[in-house]
Amino acid sequence: MWIEDIFGISNNFWQKAWNVRIFEYIKNNKKKILFVRYKGLYMKIVYIDAQNIHKGTKDLWWTIDRELFFLYMHKKFDVDEIKIFLWYIKNLASFYKKLQDIWYKIVFKQTMIREDWTIKWNVDVDLTMSVMDDLHTWLLSSTYIVSWDGDFNTLIQRLVEEKKLWRLIVPTIDKTSSQLRRASGSNIQALLDLKHLLSKKRDN
Repeated sequence: MWIEDIFGISNNFWQKAWNVRIFEYIKNNKKKILFVRYKGLYMKIVYIDAQNIHKGTKDLWWTIDRELFFLYMHKKFDVDEIKIFLWYIKNLASFYKKLQDIWYKIVFKQTMIREDWTIKWNVDVDLTMSVMDDLHTWLLSSTYIVSWDGDFNTLIQRLVEEKKLWRLIVPTIDKTSSQLRRASGSNIQALLDLKHLLSKKRDN
C-alpha cells in the first residue's frame, strides 16, 4: 500500500522529511511500496553491463529475469542503487520503461554504428567513470560490478585495493578471464549458480 494512501501525503514529502529512499514498485499497472530504507552516507551501488550479461547468459542457454535480479540484490545485499548501462535504441522504449518501473537507474549511451553497419555495444568507459564519480560523491561502502568484460580488470584491481569491491558478478566463473578472476579474488560470484532463482520463466 502506498504511504500516500495511508496519510494522504506524497512520497516526495516523506523522502525529504525523513531522509529516506522510498522504492516504488509497479506490477500489473499498480504502484506499491517495495521497501523503505534510510539514506545514509555509506552507499552500496550495483553497476550492470547490460549487453555483456545478456549475451553471457544467453550463450549459456538461459535468460536472466531482471525483476528477480533486482529483488535478489536488494534482499541479499541491501544495496542502495542499481545502475544498468545500456545503448539507447529507439524501438526498445517499452523495454526501458519496464526497467524504470522496476526501479533500475538507467544510464544510456548513444548507439554507435560501425562502417559495416554493426552496432558497437561497449559501455566499459561509461561504467568505469560512473564508479569513479560515485567514489568521490558518496562514501561508498561497497560496489558490485556485473560483467565479465576483461576491460574492467584495472577497475576491479582499484576497487579491491580500496576495499570497495564486494562482488564481481559474472555469467560463469570458468569462462571468465584469468585476469579478472585473479583481480577479484574470492569476491566473485557466478550467475549460473543462481539460475534456479533468477531464470526468466517462459510463457506457456
